[in-house]
Amino acid sequence: MDVIDPRLNTIKDCLYRVAIKAVIIQDGKLLITKEREGWYGLPGGGLEHGETPNASIARELEEEIGLHGQDFMLEDQPLCMTYSGVSGGIPRVCILYLATLKPQAHLHQKELSFEWLDSSRLRAIELAPSTKTAKPLLLSLLAPQ
Repeated sequence: MDVIDPRLNTIKDCLYRVAIKAVIIQDGKLLITKEREGWYGLPGGGLEHGETPNASIARELEEEIGLHGQDFMLEDQPLCMTYSGVSGGIPRVCILYLATLKPQAHLHQKELSFEWLDSSRLRAIELAPSTKTAKPLLLSLLAPQ
């Protein structure tokens, strides 16, 4: 396992916590999770050291909403990246990937509750700091094509 360079501890502004989130749209609705803090967010979570975005999303979706890696396809390139400020003294970055559910996918509440929101409901809710700046993009993805 790689060892993190201890010099990073001396650079006060180089450490970021990176989260990988899935943007899942089905039948004109966006999958939203209810975060522990009471906000609404996207399913996903922290990228662990040495983990690929696909592995991170697979682990987080299984933990949070019971989806397995074979239940979805993740786009190769990120949809967008958000900066969500500093939380707990650590700057946070969130990378959003578009994911498509496969027909056999079955979601169930595990760690987090979830719901499917249309654009009018999405406009009305408060998104978590990690995703709130992506709200215009999310709304555009729900717009009729």
